[in-house]
Amino acid sequence: MSVYHHTWFPCVSECRVYFNPTLQANAQGATFQPGVTTQDTCLTQCEGSNSCVAADFNYGDTAQQITPQCWYHTDYLVQPNSNMVENITHFRQRAMCDVPSGGNVCTYLCVGLLG
Repeated sequence: MSVYHHTWFPCVSECRVYFNPTLQANAQGATFQPGVTTQDTCLTQCEGSNSCVAADFNYGDTAQQITPQCWYHTDYLVQPNSNMVENITHFRQRAMCDVPSGGNVCTYLCVGLLG
């Protein structure tokens, strides 16, 4: 009888953060981020934060004189509303990491990281 040994690799520091967008949606309970008026800045600062798990970005509406706005979520259980909200995208932060497996690089979801 052959015995096979499996080596489990922990999630390593090669994690890549990405955002899963939900178009035309926002979520309740966010905190307004004053001075953040571009999507790139909103998501970059959320990624760099120790507490931000999701962001809502309001692209603004010049007809209604609404400037672009960024809102951060810190609750891992946050879910986007099912109602369509024009000019807003909800971005849920996720992470992927490369884990070696038999000489190949396999990508796994980082369990426990970012919910």
